[in-house]
Amino acid sequence: MTTAQKTKVTDEYVIAEVIKLNQPFPRGFVYFLKTYVWLEDRKFSGEGAELVQTIRWQWWPVHDDLVNDLKSRLLIILKARQVSVSWLLAAYRLYNALFTRNYLYIIISQGQDEANESLRKSHFIYDHLPEWLQPGLSTDSKSELVIAGTKGTIQAFPSTEKAGRSYTANCIEADEAAHHEYAATNFAAYSPAIDA
Repeated sequence: MTTAQKTKVTDEYVIAEVIKLNQPFPRGFVYFLKTYVWLEDRKFSGEGAELVQTIRWQWWPVHDDLVNDLKSRLLIILKARQVSVSWLLAAYRLYNALFTRNYLYIIISQGQDEANESLRKSHFIYDHLPEWLQPGLSTDSKSELVIAGTKGTIQAFPSTEKAGRSYTANCIEADEAAHHEYAATNFAAYSPAIDA
């Protein structure tokens, strides 16, 4: 068999094999982000009308450090607005749910609407992936997304006294934690997982 006759190693082929063998995506999160992620860009016109566009992920220098920091056990992000940090986290949680069997990512936000909005961003990214990179969803609701096959799960909760309890998550995001009524109680509930 000549080299030309061998299977062309495309991303589609590699990802199909990765999912079949339950392996991590070999090209990594940054490649996934730069190659496959589309996000929603909302702007307001001079007349006050909202303009919504779907745009490809745009890499900015601030993202270099943030992507490296995502490997930390505990990460507090103090950020400026409009630098796509919430979209980067949406892509990160989706990436891990897609390529890590039984992965659990929990979002705790100020209220259920805010938590659902964070999850909606991951869902938006999923909906705009190439079809061959969408293995299907076994659960698809405003507050939970479960990837068929890997059972990777993203759940969204409001900051209640019980948020984060009874779950052993791989990653917990306390979105806008300064505005959580029960931030200290929630942190006490999930900090043993961070300290492990």
